[in-house]
Amino acid sequence: TEHQVTVHRFEASLFPVNAYLVETRTGVVVIDATLGVADGRALRARVDALKKPLAAVVITHSHPDHYGGVTSLLDGTNVPVYAVAGVNDVIRRDDAAKEQILRPMFADEWAAARTFPNRIVRGGERVEIADAVFAVTDLGPGESPHDSLWRLESGGASRAFVGDLVYSHMH
Repeated sequence: TEHQVTVHRFEASLFPVNAYLVETRTGVVVIDATLGVADGRALRARVDALKKPLAAVVITHSHPDHYGGVTSLLDGTNVPVYAVAGVNDVIRRDDAAKEQILRPMFADEWAAARTFPNRIVRGGERVEIADAVFAVTDLGPGESPHDSLWRLESGGASRAFVGDLVYSHMH
């Protein structure tokens, strides 16, 4: 039988961005991880409040407000961080430039060491994490230099995590 999945929204305070917690029977998958250190910690506190282990982090696209908080979210744990190859490549390529731009703006809220994706998936792949199945679509350049769509295929109604491709009637 299919396991129930609950999706929780986390709204960051440092910079207006959402992250999502996909709660399954056995764990929590975080979709995107906000920009700053404090929001990453607050996101981790939300995961811990669910009393289930953090199973993975998914990064939908290469903008720093979606990966900057990964280090503080992980809090030293060894958790897989998923992304399509293009998202991973752009994050790694542009991170030094983001450091030069964001450190003066956000000081210590921009993590001194960022955590990058360590599980690379292909478009068209189906990934099972903590009883949840995600279908991955590699979209290439869009709202950011590289975007992906992760569709949750388990736990009832299908849900799509699109990063910033759709928000406030802007895209």
